[in-house]
This record gives sequence, C-alpha cells and structure tokens, in this order.
Amino acid sequence: MSEFIVTEEAGKEVAGIANPGAGETITLSEAQAEHALRIGHIKRAPADKLVKAAKE
Repeated sequence: MSEFIVTEEAGKEVAGIANPGAGETITLSEAQAEHALRIGHIKRAPADKLVKAAKE
C-alpha cells in the first residue's frame, strides 16, 4: 500500500473510495492507483510528507 495525494481533477470518488478532498492523502495499492494516476486524479505523495505524517 502507498500514499497518494488527491488532486483537484478528482471527482466524488478516487479509485472507488470517497474523495477526502484535494490535497488530502489516501492509501491505495499500486493496482488501485494505476488508472487514477494515469488520468491525474492522484499523484504520488512526496517522501517528506510521508515522514512528517508518520511522526504525528
């Protein structure tokens, strides 16, 4: 499972999950994320954001 950031291009759902809002992170498998990445609904979370989230 990996963390992805939802973009403003996403609709009500992202990879079958309710959209938490632009800029928010969601956890998806690579298979779940494949199409959403391709069409720009999500982007990979930068490593520094993941480290910060892990500390909180």
